[in-house]
Amino acid sequence: MLNGEYPSATAGNLHELMFNYKNDNFSCSIQIDDVDGYFIETLSQKDEHTQVERDTLIENLRLSEGIIFFFPYQRLFDEKSIKEFNYEIDTIISKLKSMYDDRSSIPIPVAIAISKWDNSPHYQKENELEEALAYINNHKFLRLAKEKIEVNFKYVKIVPISAIGNDIKKLNPYNLKVPIEFFLEETYKNWVEKINKLENDKEKLLNFLSKINFDMKSYDNGKYDKLYKSLEKEYAQKLLKELERLKSIQEYKDFEKKYKSIINSLLPKNIEAILKVKKQLSRTQKVKRFSGLTLMAIIIISILAWNADKLLIKNESELFADIVTNYNNNNYEDAQDNIEDYLSEYADGNTINLEHKQKILTFKSQIDETLKKREREKRVTEVLSEAQKIVVDKNFYNIDRIDEIFTSMNEMGIDDKKLKTELLEVKDRLATKENYSEFKDKLESKSFSEALSFVQTDWQERYGKDKKIAVGLILNKLLNRKVKELLEDISDIVDVDAYNNLDKTLKNIKDLQENTGIEKVNYKATLNDENKNRLEDILREYRKYSDALKNGIVPKQIAFGAESKDNEPLGFECSSEYQIILNIDIKTYHYDNNDVCDNIKMSWRNSQNFSEHSYSVKVIEEDLVENDEYSSSFSLNKNDLIKLVNHETIKKDIGKSYYIEISN
Repeated sequence: MLNGEYPSATAGNLHELMFNYKNDNFSCSIQIDDVDGYFIETLSQKDEHTQVERDTLIENLRLSEGIIFFFPYQRLFDEKSIKEFNYEIDTIISKLKSMYDDRSSIPIPVAIAISKWDNSPHYQKENELEEALAYINNHKFLRLAKEKIEVNFKYVKIVPISAIGNDIKKLNPYNLKVPIEFFLEETYKNWVEKINKLENDKEKLLNFLSKINFDMKSYDNGKYDKLYKSLEKEYAQKLLKELERLKSIQEYKDFEKKYKSIINSLLPKNIEAILKVKKQLSRTQKVKRFSGLTLMAIIIISILAWNADKLLIKNESELFADIVTNYNNNNYEDAQDNIEDYLSEYADGNTINLEHKQKILTFKSQIDETLKKREREKRVTEVLSEAQKIVVDKNFYNIDRIDEIFTSMNEMGIDDKKLKTELLEVKDRLATKENYSEFKDKLESKSFSEALSFVQTDWQERYGKDKKIAVGLILNKLLNRKVKELLEDISDIVDVDAYNNLDKTLKNIKDLQENTGIEKVNYKATLNDENKNRLEDILREYRKYSDALKNGIVPKQIAFGAESKDNEPLGFECSSEYQIILNIDIKTYHYDNNDVCDNIKMSWRNSQNFSEHSYSVKVIEEDLVENDEYSSSFSLNKNDLIKLVNHETIKKDIGKSYYIEISN
């Protein structure tokens, strides 16, 4: 860095950085996944060379307790970079949305870090956060990215940072710890909230505490560490006593099922040898009851059992007989367990009887299909039972649950027309006047575009005329906010997306008024005089822009530049031979010394109407060894025409070091 050299950027792959972090409140180890934009852009691709890294990153995203998006300060972005920037953010949001069942707000804390802040004149000033926000808001694509993040994530913090500070020699990083501490604080608050909710369910609480992945000792003077150890000790004693009474593999399975949520995390840590009991019990018809069983006794018995394997293990024929008996008696769950034991013991090719193994595989297929059918029948029964309860429950109020029941019935092919009709009657009852307040609350909580859709899909005549007026007033209120947002989005130059957004919104308003019959929504009436005048100016510019796209544009000048292959000035005759086929006189110049034909001024010979089209160009180079007549073409697209409306110059590359410049 002292020599003006910076570390190279992360290549197109995943880097895992490990840190130990400690402050007055927290002590933990942290893994940071460092990825560049290209890796994110290709996250959905299949590539055998980097697939493991992609899968790792997606899994780490699911487990993450914080994400940092870097918004660089004073970096110039071209259109391609902006698209890539937005695509990267969209990719991460999309992946997380799918992991969190498309929840409206992803519960992972996010930091928007404005990097290289040491380049700002507001570095380490009192108002630097306000200036950092202003920097984002002054760059539309950064502002839109910020808003997208704020909409999709529950916890967002904006912080200006610098990796090196404003003096490389001293190397004084600035605010780098802020995102980390923000993540830890939000994660800790979520943990405490979850712990409080599980206070009365000790088994779930123990399971949750065992999965927390960094040191709890320093939290609240070790409060939760003590709680965890207390619960762990209590359950260890409880499990030991239960294990003392086990006499068969079935009893062990019942025990394992009962404590499934904590057995894997608790037993290996405290009484690992007890897990061998399962293997021993699974190989015996019956074992004697061990009275006063202790940890040491289990270890000794387990070791003895291993040494006496031939006495305790069922042979292949006995295991097969158990499978057949349970299968014939329709004890499919027991038969399934027997099959798992059999295949586990003889999966390595040491099967004593190949005919037995083939029959077992047939049994397994039939059992799996039967149990799957039973599970479906059980689910159908549960759905029908809940639907019938909803129909008779006068206090039922969850209209969304009715929709979920309908979806389940359709997916399962349940065609009970009478029950479905009764459910619809309940839904209609819930949507009557006494539930208008709920509808009103939902409506007021939505954005304007969401509100339009909500009214169009959920509106019925059932609310009465007075409610129509009320809904119209709510929409006017939301519209006032929406139009102001649209005005803020539209800059002084032509902004196609913003104009189209405004145009679409105004059409939606008109459709809404025609289709619902609610109180008229007047978008102009919601604006003050200043915004009303600004809107008129914007619409006037928009019409000008629309006419230009429709009818074409007449630029005021066009220039043609050329550079020779040997990087030497070319001699030009300013004659008609150099005319573009569009009937335009040519001004020519060289990149380095700007040689210009003096005897011809830039002008239109005939007014030329430019529209979206492909145009031809012909050039003759007389100073080359052989005269080289070169023809090419260039096209104008919609964005070019928009730039011309905004009085910008466009440059079109026509090859061989030639280009055309057009301005209006």
